[in-house]
Amino acid sequence: IDCGALTVGSTNLNIAKELLKLLDVQVFPRVTFFNAETKEWTVMDRLGRMLPLHSSPLQAHETFAFFDESRSRGADLKLLRTARALVTIGPKMCKDKLMQVAGR
Repeated sequence: IDCGALTVGSTNLNIAKELLKLLDVQVFPRVTFFNAETKEWTVMDRLGRMLPLHSSPLQAHETFAFFDESRSRGADLKLLRTARALVTIGPKMCKDKLMQVAGR
């Protein structure tokens, strides 16, 4: 969850591609992200194939979910209660914003 806006300047598509290079294929074979071009949540596999989340055979909780800064508050994906998150913190970020994101 990039509430610190550390990925500003890059597209969510590029971030998803980089995440797939870094993540363990056995644990996270796909990434879910908000595709700015299609304006919908998208699932991408390691071959670069993409499907809208609503058409994907996988659900969001079966993938690594990336929330950019603008979707770090208010955008909901159905994730497991046991899901873990990595939250970025940026300069001059207020406590309220952090607490709202941490509550996701």
